Amino acid sequence: LLSSISGVSVVWSEAGTAVGQPVSVLQTDSHRLLLIGRVVVGAEYRMEWARDQAVFSGMALMQSVGFLTEPVPRRVLALGLGSGTAPAFLRARGIATDVVEIE
Repeated sequence: LLSSISGVSVVWSEAGTAVGQPVSVLQTDSHRLLLIGRVVVGAEYRMEWARDQAVFSGMALMQSVGFLTEPVPRRVLALGLGSGTAPAFLRARGIATDVVEIE
C-alpha cells in the first residue's frame, strides 16, 4: 500500500463512505493523491507554481478544452471530480465549470 512507502504520509482517511471503500488523501514531497480503496482517482502537485498542471495525461487532455477549442467554451460540465484539478484549471481561465459526481 502507498502509505507504507517511505516518504508517503496519510493526510486524511475515512473508512465508512458512501462508495463502500475507504477514501484517503496521501502526500509525498511533491504530490497529493486522492484514493478510493487502493485506486488513485486524483492527484495534484504540491508546489504552488505547478498546481494547475496536470499530473496525468488524461487530465491534460481534459484541460485542453480551455485553449484548443475554437471558440473557447463559456461553460463546461465535468463528469466526476477526482482531485478537482481539471475543473479548477478551467475556472481559473474564466470558463464556468459545473461538476457532477456519479457514484
